[in-house]
Amino acid sequence: MDVERWRRINNLFHAALDQEPQARDAYLDEACGGDGALREEVQSLLDAHAKPSVVDRPALEADPGLLRHDEGSAHDAPGMQDVAGADDPLIGQSLGPYEVTGLLGRGGMGVVYRGFDTRLGRLVAIKALPPAFGDDAVLRARLRREATSAAALSHPGIATVYALEEFERHLYLVYEYVPGRTLRDTLRDRDALLSIDDVLAIARAIARALAAAHAGGVVHRDLKPENVMHLPDGQTKVVDFGIAWVETNEGERLTRPGEPPGTPGYVAPEILRGEPASPRADQFSFGVVLYELLTGNHPFLGSDGSSTIARILEHEPPAIDPERPDCPRALARIVMTCLAKTPGDRYAATDDLVAALEGAVSPAQAQAEAQAQAPKLPAPDPKPTLRSARWWWQFHQVAVTAVYGLALYPMWRAREWVPDGWGLLVFMAAVAIVFVAINLRLHLWFTSRVYPAQLAEQRRRSAVWKRLADSAFALLTLGTAAGIAPGYPRWAALLIALAISSVLSSRVIEPTTERAAFPSD
Repeated sequence: MDVERWRRINNLFHAALDQEPQARDAYLDEACGGDGALREEVQSLLDAHAKPSVVDRPALEADPGLLRHDEGSAHDAPGMQDVAGADDPLIGQSLGPYEVTGLLGRGGMGVVYRGFDTRLGRLVAIKALPPAFGDDAVLRARLRREATSAAALSHPGIATVYALEEFERHLYLVYEYVPGRTLRDTLRDRDALLSIDDVLAIARAIARALAAAHAGGVVHRDLKPENVMHLPDGQTKVVDFGIAWVETNEGERLTRPGEPPGTPGYVAPEILRGEPASPRADQFSFGVVLYELLTGNHPFLGSDGSSTIARILEHEPPAIDPERPDCPRALARIVMTCLAKTPGDRYAATDDLVAALEGAVSPAQAQAEAQAQAPKLPAPDPKPTLRSARWWWQFHQVAVTAVYGLALYPMWRAREWVPDGWGLLVFMAAVAIVFVAINLRLHLWFTSRVYPAQLAEQRRRSAVWKRLADSAFALLTLGTAAGIAPGYPRWAALLIALAISSVLSSRVIEPTTERAAFPSD
């Protein structure tokens, strides 16, 4: 199936979700214009969205803590237009100082109303447990946890929680009413893709909000375009921490056993496998959103919920270049790092993700910056820049690797001259030591080129092993030189030179290049 058809199916799917359930069939008949195959594809997505199986239905429907799109826009993100709710007895009533003026969304976790705070004269969003779950201790505990976790977050990119109120034994979460449109609306209604500058602006705002939440020990677990709001003033806010998971010493979980959190198209593979949530799971969801922002397509979209989950677990996302040839390589690497199947291959911390996004610039921005700087180029700085320093560090790893490989030749020659038949054993020891030293340095070089976010951790873990290998090689070559010196002084001198070079490289040259390349460590 071609990309344009997938895009049309995806748009029709989300548009159908915004319709009243009883009006969806008529809407699809008209929107599909007699294309039976198209209507069948869209209907299969809607059916998968509502299936009762944990695997075949969206996880937001499997988890009572997630809102689903089954009433109007039905998303609980504040700022959405009111959905049909004339039969809701709470509309038009007062909850203490709050006047309930409309229904924003309804889902398994709660009902969200638009309200007015008469004390402070401001619009608010009010989330309440549905009457059917009023006596459910697990769901009430989830709502209390949501208030605790979200209220602890203070960031301009996160919807603010105002209060947790209880009226007539019902809990109500009162939080910031965010006017505007969801990111899903923005993606669906545009005829063309967002510019790289717009994508970067949105991505940086989302990443900063996630970094602030993660710094407070809070994981969103349901990041998707529906949970990102565009305010009229251009600001971006992340909303709906309704299934936010807070790190505790006891590892407390408020979800019921077997209930996966999140929406399947945006859930990290480890969460689908039942592993605990972590900030890196949010990074995966962020990667899916960023991929959609860049290409207009979902990287793992299947024909139904099951195939989407299978693609997330088993398939790599398509390359971005064919869809967005203007996408900077740095930005494409960020997306692919976030979409890594293994959490350890993503960013060590979300702050690293923010830093990577800050360093990524669009071609237009790069050209503008170059033009702005061209008339006032400073005199050449004799000191090496950070980039050149890191190049020298990488060069040092490769150079030492090459020297170690070449050093095996004189050790091979010397094996016949070492007294008492120890020559072969000495050479085999040299091979083992060189193998360790070479592999460690090539590993660091590869990590610096492909997974820079993990380089600091890998350098720390390999530092002791490198020093031990370098020291062992120096001692072995000095001992061999001493054994063959009487009969082969020239070869002994060469081995002594190699030993001295190894010590100088390990104790002087390498520490210097590391300090220059990584001044913040």
